[in-house]
Amino acid sequence: MPLRFANKDYTLLYNITNDKKNIYIVIVSKDDEMERRILKSGITIYFDSKGENNRKISLTYPERKTGSQY
Repeated sequence: MPLRFANKDYTLLYNITNDKKNIYIVIVSKDDEMERRILKSGITIYFDSKGENNRKISLTYPERKTGSQY
């Protein structure tokens, strides 16, 4: 740390880096309310390499299970 980026209210600090094979995302919050919201509702990060507000590729945490695995 320190992380390079923050949201406008500074409730989330984050950094994104990559190498040839992986993208690394670190998100930190010291705000208890924000942590509860993320754990309850999740957080989705969208990847848009062309800057066109395209939401086709995303990562959601925690992963939501669809259907039964059994």
